[in-house]
Amino acid sequence: MERILFFMLLIFFTCSPAANGADSMTLDRNTRRAGGDYTSFSTATARDCADYCQKSSRCQAFDFYTSDHSCWLKSRAYSSTYYLGAVSGAKIYTPVKHPQSTANTTIELRYDTQRPGGDYTRFQVRDARECERICAENSRCAAFDFTSSDYFCYLKSWIPRARYYRGIVSGVKKSGDNQVKAVQEVLLQQQYNAGVADGVMGRKTGLALENYQKDHGLPVTGRIDKATLLAMGLVQSAPAVEKLQSPQAGITEENRQPETTGNPPASVVDREIPKERWPTRAELQASAATEPEQKPATETLPQNLLLQVRTVAVTYMQMTANIYADVLGTIPAGTVLQVISQTDGWYKVSYQNQAGYILAESVEKL
Repeated sequence: MERILFFMLLIFFTCSPAANGADSMTLDRNTRRAGGDYTSFSTATARDCADYCQKSSRCQAFDFYTSDHSCWLKSRAYSSTYYLGAVSGAKIYTPVKHPQSTANTTIELRYDTQRPGGDYTRFQVRDARECERICAENSRCAAFDFTSSDYFCYLKSWIPRARYYRGIVSGVKKSGDNQVKAVQEVLLQQQYNAGVADGVMGRKTGLALENYQKDHGLPVTGRIDKATLLAMGLVQSAPAVEKLQSPQAGITEENRQPETTGNPPASVVDREIPKERWPTRAELQASAATEPEQKPATETLPQNLLLQVRTVAVTYMQMTANIYADVLGTIPAGTVLQVISQTDGWYKVSYQNQAGYILAESVEKL
């Protein structure tokens, strides 16, 4: 039976497509990368284990233990730690090309600082300055982490909260984008907490966008897309522009009357928004001063809004909301869990009479 299982795994990993963008694989002796395992099997050598990982598009890293020749494939590549008798490896990616940013970009560097979360790509570089330059040239990058232990550069699509972590250099892009700033101003005017209208796409702006999109019946993406800009009135749809430019006799933009036949249009970009819906900043500040302080989004979920999730793969339950925290145990794929509370990128759940934290990206909401 074990031999049949081994050959099935061999066929699966041999036929899997190569990982897109991965150029090579690191091979570090006496190290391991705890977490992210999705399967395991036996191989003769660490090089065989690395070859299986290289051929699988899902695999991002592996651990090989010389004591029992077990090979563990991982869907995420966490930082390596010393472990005698183990061999660990991770895929190396070349920088992903994105449109260059035309804004006047400056990056604020902070040493011994990490911003966990928001990663959309990783690759090895020579030093922190090269990671900083690549982030500055890419419009999608809002922040980065550079790990001096293995020279990996992690580019992030939003700006996570910073924390102390020795040996990591973190940077935040400080350039202002006019479109982002305009969206932030609309969100603030409609009392969505987008932070400060500074033109930087941060975590608060993303959450405020998600709430706005949900309230207005738009696809909830947390990004500035065409549908959101139309709903905010920051751009006009093509039919609306054609109407304004149509040379109809006796009809000008000044005396144009709204149409009264048929169903009302889904977008209200052609309709002037009453001024009373747009309070001034002074009015917003005065209203905020009289209202009770709202609880942050990271508070425990109310009892009437309990959330259930299902694990999409074997998931590690950790002692604290930290990818480097002690592991309390593993949760099998397909397990339904009740969420106790949530914080940035983590869910606190209960499993087998233990309470711990799991990554939000490792589960799906029910």
